Amino acid sequence: MENASDGGHEEVLAQEKILCTTDLGLLRAEKVQGEERTWHNTILLKPKIVMSSSLTASPTEIDPPAWKTEQGEESQS
Repeated sequence: MENASDGGHEEVLAQEKILCTTDLGLLRAEKVQGEERTWHNTILLKPKIVMSSSLTASPTEIDPPAWKTEQGEESQS
């Protein structure tokens, strides 16, 4: 898997949480001749994902933003 938010260059670690997939991968499965129920799989395109660690959350605010308080004051006048 490749991290889509990093352009696919960052290696995905097993302990990180996957937020969602963005692109499906492509797998080629070839049946091995002479053997029953045996397939040889080749990954042609790796799936792309978004990791929760790649997103940044905005800091939480205790006080409301200034634009909310300004509108509230104007409507009360």
